Amino acid sequence: MTRTQNVSEATAQIIDEETKRLVNEAYEKARSILTDRIDDLHTIAKALLELETLSGDDIAKLMRGEKIVREIPPEEPLTPTPPPSSVPS
Repeated sequence: MTRTQNVSEATAQIIDEETKRLVNEAYEKARSILTDRIDDLHTIAKALLELETLSGDDIAKLMRGEKIVREIPPEEPLTPTPPPSSVPS
């Protein structure tokens, strides 16, 4: 695939270098945050394994050391009961 270049080769190289610098800087910052907060990472990972999804409120509760409580919907009966008849007996 070809593309039209609207900047000089030197300018394109400067842009590429700056892009690489920004990506590397963001990578290092993310790595540092995850390393510094490894316990929080494990707490969230464990909750995700148990609950599959987390809302922002759920994550905030976890970070405050609170447990997430979700109501469990009632189970369906194994043999569904037929709906009442609309025909009088």
